[in-house]
Amino acid sequence: DLRAIPTMDRRFGPPGKPGQGYPFDMLQMSALWIGTPVLVDHISRDGAWALVETAIAPGWVRTQDIAFADPDFMAAYQSRPFGAVLAENVALDTGSPRPVSAGVGAVLPAEDSDGVRLKLAVPVAEQGGRAATRSAWLTPGQAALMPLADDWIVRWADFFDGVAGPDHKATNASLPIRPRYAG
Repeated sequence: DLRAIPTMDRRFGPPGKPGQGYPFDMLQMSALWIGTPVLVDHISRDGAWALVETAIAPGWVRTQDIAFADPDFMAAYQSRPFGAVLAENVALDTGSPRPVSAGVGAVLPAEDSDGVRLKLAVPVAEQGGRAATRSAWLTPGQAALMPLADDWIVRWADFFDGVAGPDHKATNASLPIRPRYAG
């Protein structure tokens, strides 16, 4: 979650105005999928929050949700082809004790393919918050190599047709199509 201020408290506008009342959290700037690069500008005094810049928007994220990458990690991460997650709430089985999932539109480095499944490098925070990757295999319905085929726009529209409610994290509906144009 990319927040306007460093809090997970929610704020709702007047319910009579479109896009203002519940479930529209006025402090939610955007969703940030796993693997989204961020530039950390500031850490809160208590160390719980980081003020970051992203290609999507600036805002606050919980430090427990980010990993700090050194130049070697960034070079290795960027040297691979990328895969895009095609489904919502895809569990990334990395063997990590902390469950990890990805949303539709997440972009991760591809490590391998067995001809059917795609093996993606999932960024995780190791000891001291340092970035590392762990592998996760995804099926064709869950991920695909980039650039994505033109039918991705149709899939995206089908996915969001009728999707609404407080449990839907894609508050920025443009996020899922970023992989189509970023590749």
